[in-house]
Amino acid sequence: MAIKNVGEYTQAENLDGLKFPAFDEGEGKMFKVPSELFTNAQDKVIRTQAEFNNLIASPTWLGAQSVALVGEFTANAGIIIPATVKQIHGFNGAKITVTADGTVYGLSYAVRPEPDKGYEIRNLEVVCTGTDDGYGFYNCTNLTNCT
Repeated sequence: MAIKNVGEYTQAENLDGLKFPAFDEGEGKMFKVPSELFTNAQDKVIRTQAEFNNLIASPTWLGAQSVALVGEFTANAGIIIPATVKQIHGFNGAKITVTADGTVYGLSYAVRPEPDKGYEIRNLEVVCTGTDDGYGFYNCTNLTNCT
């Protein structure tokens, strides 16, 4: 679903009242993220690098089943997604840059989930930089608008 212009906003707000900047890079105007993007309320909304670090350091991703990533983040090693996390949705140009030695797996489930079990990752860019090969998504299923 596209972000629609609702006037000059300095912040977007989801149904939980969480506020964050929302920009349309093409025209430089401020946009509000439509609340219907958040109808499946996310267990965790990650907006800062500190929140991201805490999330991926937790073996259960802080108990989340669904995660919204808002913005850009970095990691110094591949990120293992717990099997309990079924949805990862990116907003506002969400991007993860992973830099590590050797072969780099950006986002990866330890075991590939079954495609028809509600697992999905959407609207997310993962950039991998390593001394060998880099794989943005590994053992993932139902990827939509991901690079």
